[in-house]
Amino acid sequence: MDKLNTYIAHHNLREHRSRIKQIHYIPCRGIECKWDKFYQTPYQPSVVASTLRRKGTLRGYPLDGAVMSVPEGYTGVVLKETRPSINEDDDRTLRGICQFKEFTYWNLDREPGQGDKFNQAMNWMEIAGAIHDRC
Repeated sequence: MDKLNTYIAHHNLREHRSRIKQIHYIPCRGIECKWDKFYQTPYQPSVVASTLRRKGTLRGYPLDGAVMSVPEGYTGVVLKETRPSINEDDDRTLRGICQFKEFTYWNLDREPGQGDKFNQAMNWMEIAGAIHDRC
């Protein structure tokens, strides 16, 4: 891929914010569907170590999830590719379609924990902020 263009228009993000009820991340590719057709929560959410945990299923497979807040000073943005290409060398364009302050991430093979990439990324943003504030 030679070039990746990203367009984020604040007015578009604000328009969609009121319509978006929940943001979910599932580690898979190519699912564009109505979330409620595939996802069910058979159990009540629980709180473990101040993290809201969830259990659910996707097409009959069990999922373990956690609700995560976007760190203070940051805004989460959902990006959508405008015209997906099958050729990996083509330029790509992503557009911001909505913003969020919290999301649920799901694991297919383990309970959420400190070793998850999302937790590590959120921790890194805090560490990077502290490093840059000192410089």
